[in-house]
Amino acid sequence: MQPVDRGDALLDELLAAAASTRLTATKAHEILAAVSLSEPVGEARKQPALEHADDVAELDVKIKAMAKRIAAAVGQRPSALTDIKGIAAIGTALILGEVGDVRRFRSKHHFASYTGTAPIDVSSGDQNRHRLNRGGNRRLNYALHTAALVQIRFPGPRVGELPEERGVQVPAGPRRRR
Repeated sequence: MQPVDRGDALLDELLAAAASTRLTATKAHEILAAVSLSEPVGEARKQPALEHADDVAELDVKIKAMAKRIAAAVGQRPSALTDIKGIAAIGTALILGEVGDVRRFRSKHHFASYTGTAPIDVSSGDQNRHRLNRGGNRRLNYALHTAALVQIRFPGPRVGELPEERGVQVPAGPRRRR
């Protein structure tokens, strides 16, 4: 992000805050091409901005190539993770790399504790309270948090719906807890 930030700062100086907050390398080149500075000092200030825009373009190419390699690697090891809305190839690679074999966790509660998604009990006496867990594996927590945000923004079929909520007849017996 440093080349982008420095490029933004230089463009802001050059164009008196006319640069967009969503600046891309292509847009930076277009803006700089439109700027004609007759004085040598202005051209000297424009040159580093052009170099930073070139750096950002080069990094964009590298990021896209890395994403393709990750997608190819994930494709060689099929996983149900990619079926979950909000978890694409990079998220799948991150989760598989961090977790390895999910069977190493004795229960879903142990997994939640490992990822930092399980609340921490801070109860005292009759007060029954919990707080946010800031521990656990932060990379996994980030991937799961991103998937949750995507599912909230783009609602669809819920993961873990009860069969009777989907209109499927379930034999009588004890009802599962949510």
